[in-house]
Amino acid sequence: MLLTVQGVQDPTRCLASVVEVMQAVLSIPALLWEEGKESQWTALLPEWFVTSMTRYTPQEIWAMPDQWHFESWVATLCAREWKWWSSASDPDWFQINVCLIGMPYNIGPLFYIVHACCDKGYTLTTEEQ
Repeated sequence: MLLTVQGVQDPTRCLASVVEVMQAVLSIPALLWEEGKESQWTALLPEWFVTSMTRYTPQEIWAMPDQWHFESWVATLCAREWKWWSSASDPDWFQINVCLIGMPYNIGPLFYIVHACCDKGYTLTTEEQ
């Protein structure tokens, strides 16, 4: 699946932030990839990213359609059926190519990483390959 993000002021910087979060995710020890270990992820992910979710109350989260609750984000990411394959950027866009490894898959946690890293007003499209 190819994700294309357009309409951000600095696509290279935005992609670098997305990569920063994904590198932190990939550095998380295997024994923490279990339900109930979500709170231990906070020390391993960038603080600004964790705060992008934990600063809101549950009522505020429900009122914002693109917002995730931290523990729900971690639990969904733990059950993902995709792997990061590659990425690229251009002055007008950046792309992330993910390999789908099972069905059903939930790409929502990656969409949220983009949401937290990019200026508002971007457009994200997907194309299955």
